[in-house]
Amino acid sequence: MRVLLIFALLVVSSLAGPEGLKGGDGGKAKTPKQEAPKHGPAFTTFFVRYTNVQFNGGTFNTITVANEFDCREACQDDNTCVAYTFDGANDCELKGRESTTGNSFATANDANGFTSAFKLLGSP
Repeated sequence: MRVLLIFALLVVSSLAGPEGLKGGDGGKAKTPKQEAPKHGPAFTTFFVRYTNVQFNGGTFNTITVANEFDCREACQDDNTCVAYTFDGANDCELKGRESTTGNSFATANDANGFTSAFKLLGSP
C-alpha cells in the first residue's frame, strides 16, 4: 500500500511540474509526454551443457543445423524449447516439456559425440 501511495505521489508531482498542480496553463490538465517504450531482455538465457549425453524423449522438433551453436540458438529462440540434443553431425532435437507423442524427457544416456543442454532463464 505504501509503495502504491509513493508511486501515485510521484506521478502527480511529475505532472504538476515546477509551478504546482495548476501550472502556467490556468488549471488545465496536462497531458503526460508519451515516451517510446524501453525494451530490453526480460531474462538472460543460460544453458547447462552435458557432453557425451543424449536426452531421451520430449522431442517436439528435429532440425538440420551446421553445428551445436546453431542448435543452441534455435532452442534459445523458441519459447517451447526447454532443452536440446545435438548429435555431433547435423541433427538437432529441440526438447519441450512434452513431445508431439506426449512423452516428456526424463532420462539421459551416455552417447559419444552427442551434446545435450537444459535451458535456464535468469535475471539480467
